[in-house]
Amino acid sequence: MLTFDQVLLAADFAYLAYDALLPKIRTITQLLKTTNGFKVNAYLAAALLAFSVGPWTARVMISNNFALIKKNEDLGGSRSSASAEEERRQGIKPGQRSAKDSVESKGSASELRNLSGPMARTAKSPSEAEDQQVRDMLAKFGRQNVVRAFLLGGGGIIGLLATLAWAKSVGFMLDIDRPVPNQYFAPTWTYMLKSHTLIAPGPISQVVNPTTKSVAACVYFATVA
Repeated sequence: MLTFDQVLLAADFAYLAYDALLPKIRTITQLLKTTNGFKVNAYLAAALLAFSVGPWTARVMISNNFALIKKNEDLGGSRSSASAEEERRQGIKPGQRSAKDSVESKGSASELRNLSGPMARTAKSPSEAEDQQVRDMLAKFGRQNVVRAFLLGGGGIIGLLATLAWAKSVGFMLDIDRPVPNQYFAPTWTYMLKSHTLIAPGPISQVVNPTTKSVAACVYFATVA
């Protein structure tokens, strides 16, 4: 289950990998080889990690997530107080709805107009065994989410490293006293300096923290790589 921004991120990294190839060998076949150097391989790895979020979510996480939703339904739980009241009004009993029905809000109050708070307790009290089962499932879901975050975040970090490696290789790592060439001016901070300073367009230098420096440089260099 890929969201639009994840597809866009994966496509962006894939394009950067393709664009990093030398023009005379710029083909899909060449892109899939492992001898293209760090920049191409890093961008390609970032694209694969970003894209892998979808299969990981669909193949690994959904089954456990739906099992948790179904367990909540079996115990008479609902997403909000208003939804619980609406389900009682319609005569929906605990366990009657499937996990898919719950996800699709069948028989529940409208999500757009529902401003009520969360349901404090399920209609039925779980047994000690059921309570432990749910705790184990929640712990499993937490671990799965950590992997999912690593896939997406890891792709971003690898993409950033590829971008910074490219910036250094083409000479954007400048000394503080070295003049910035006019052709590299841009309407934002675009230059990484060894002194952790970014040169803005014009004569003024502004010192920013390393985090801002990295993010600003990544955004700019990724668009021109």
